[in-house]
Amino acid sequence: MSLPDALPQRFPFVLLDRIVEVQPGVAVTAERTLTHDDPLLDPQGALLPVLLVEAMAQCAGYAAFDPSRRIGGMLVRISRFRCRRGADAGCVLRVNARIVRVFGQTVKARAAVRVGRRVVAAAELTLQLSEYK
Repeated sequence: MSLPDALPQRFPFVLLDRIVEVQPGVAVTAERTLTHDDPLLDPQGALLPVLLVEAMAQCAGYAAFDPSRRIGGMLVRISRFRCRRGADAGCVLRVNARIVRVFGQTVKARAAVRVGRRVVAAAELTLQLSEYK
């Protein structure tokens, strides 16, 4: 399953380049390479914290995606968000998301963005499951 099939976003809003590892309904690991000419970087060459949250949400949405029913998760809440500088041009971001709890149509996930071994962002995300058109 490819990213465009599992996410409602389209270019240039898909913030994940490739899926590295998938445990369907449990966890996903994805990567994003930041290039110097990336249009999403600020003038100093860093990725804004809101875009780090979006990358984590897309990764968690991919983990919650059910291909048989075309149901995926939409971000409804961000909690315990922490961010450090370090997501700059030339870095490879490794985004991890793990489903912690599913209750009804709501999914809770924990996600983190790493550059090398360093965690540059982490959050708990709540997603609402809905059908993609």
